[in-house]
Amino acid sequence: MFDIGWTEMLVVTVVAIVVVGPKDLPKVLRAVGGFVRQMRRLANEFRGGVAEFMREAELDEVKNSIHHVSNFDPARHPDFVANPPGATQSGSDAGEGSSDAPTSGAAKGAVSPKTDDGKGGGG
Repeated sequence: MFDIGWTEMLVVTVVAIVVVGPKDLPKVLRAVGGFVRQMRRLANEFRGGVAEFMREAELDEVKNSIHHVSNFDPARHPDFVANPPGATQSGSDAGEGSSDAPTSGAAKGAVSPKTDDGKGGGG
């Protein structure tokens, strides 16, 4: 913390004895010790408060993410269920014209919303 060597301590001791005097030196050292103790206590209390605040903030984030996951409605977000973020698709351009992409029976007869001519042909 403080890079104080023995020579610096000796100089501080000699100056303290000369300025304060040997008679009052124990009282002054007790007062300084009490002040340092109080500062350490306040610093530890502050650190504990900050750590508790950080734990509570992290807990709130976890609660929010759990709430979002538990209240997820696939009917409201069909694109997310069909193509979740981070999932890779096979083929060169996300499956355009790719015969490698598996198709389900429901997807084969599906009608495209862009070209719906009412015939159900889908394309």
